[in-house]
Amino acid sequence: MPTVKIIGIANEGTFQIRVSDDRGIAASRVIESGDLVFNSGRGAATRGAITPPSSLVDGDGDPVKAATWAVAVSRDAGAGGTGVEANVVVAGDRLRLNSGAVVNTSANANAPAAGRAIAEQKSPRAVSVLMSSPLHSAQTRWSVPTAFFPSDTPGDHEIFITAKGSGDAAGAAGNAWSMVFDTPSTYSAAKAADIDVRVDTKGKTVTVRFDNGPVTVGSLLAALTANADFDARFTANTGCDAVATTPLEPSTAADVRDAVAGFVDAAGTEATAGIGRTQFAIEVRFSGFIATVSADELLADILARTVARNRADEAADSVSELRTLLGIASVGDASSIVGRAPGTTVRYQMEASSTAHMPQARDLVDIAAGHTGATAIAADASAGNAAHPAITAVTPVATGYAPDAPTRLNATTIDNSGAQDRVDEDKNGASQPRITVSSSVKPRIAATS
Repeated sequence: MPTVKIIGIANEGTFQIRVSDDRGIAASRVIESGDLVFNSGRGAATRGAITPPSSLVDGDGDPVKAATWAVAVSRDAGAGGTGVEANVVVAGDRLRLNSGAVVNTSANANAPAAGRAIAEQKSPRAVSVLMSSPLHSAQTRWSVPTAFFPSDTPGDHEIFITAKGSGDAAGAAGNAWSMVFDTPSTYSAAKAADIDVRVDTKGKTVTVRFDNGPVTVGSLLAALTANADFDARFTANTGCDAVATTPLEPSTAADVRDAVAGFVDAAGTEATAGIGRTQFAIEVRFSGFIATVSADELLADILARTVARNRADEAADSVSELRTLLGIASVGDASSIVGRAPGTTVRYQMEASSTAHMPQARDLVDIAAGHTGATAIAADASAGNAAHPAITAVTPVATGYAPDAPTRLNATTIDNSGAQDRVDEDKNGASQPRITVSSSVKPRIAATS
């Protein structure tokens, strides 16, 4: 059935009714006046207009899986308390949505839901940075060097090695592995076939040595799969024309003796780099509702430790380079907030071709408190003002809904110019969470409207 969440924040103009359903929200029924019950938390007030979502179908004409209705509040200025503006939500206001107001595409209706408006939350902090388990969306493939096939053998004779979808060679990790085919100088085709397969898990290398022959496609495949370390990480199969009895011709020639298998793409075409890819997501959860996020600033804090680990790699030793490698060169501030503002979670989806480019569990994410910054104020004994040092401006990673509270400058003057105010309550507070892997975070979520 559709899931309903009702959000109300003091001094905002509307409640938000957020409806979600994985099957899609049907357009056959929409929220109307009779579906709502409003109770004022303070003073006289009534429910105002209902603003529906712009559409309940996406660009492809399919039902959306998430939608938001806005419900206004009508009250006179001051009715919600001294200084409270007209037509705003007041802490304690309550909005209820009756059952059956919305349905999904399977005609399942929502259960009743209610939400009570809360006061604005000051200096929302990032309390956790959660990382999904990896989703290995593409696996690395190699092709055994064709030099080992007789030149006079017709057809498409190839042997492909493919990383399995789990283990330490899956996804992006597979691109760091090498496949080496070695023929020692003592090789003799006249002796019994002997193929030695070794897997160096630390050096990420598979070495196949043709000690003696004659050898065939079948004997090579058998030797590969007989090695438990190889079989746990890789599969091997032939091209369309190669069969088990197809002969191989190991050579002691210098240009063939230590041949490295080349990368190929999913179709078996030669590739310049491994095609292994790993997808993952990171969600930052805040202590309170946020109104805006500076997605670039927050992501820079998340990736700071990863950048430091890649300082010897010129292609990944800056945040901008690393973001490009992770497929997130551009981040939308509004779309990064899950469900849009007001929200408590910021989400990033990334894809890596190297595990070195991925954040790691236990990475420290050092997030400074946002502040407008200000110049110093000199002491003024006659006015009773103490000296206040300058405050360096810090771009906030997020802003909340609370106003920046004024601070007393001296016994008679209240001021909020910034120099005497060490905390900007409307901006994020400081925090130092560590990245934690969590099953509650999915590596991929389809975009919602």
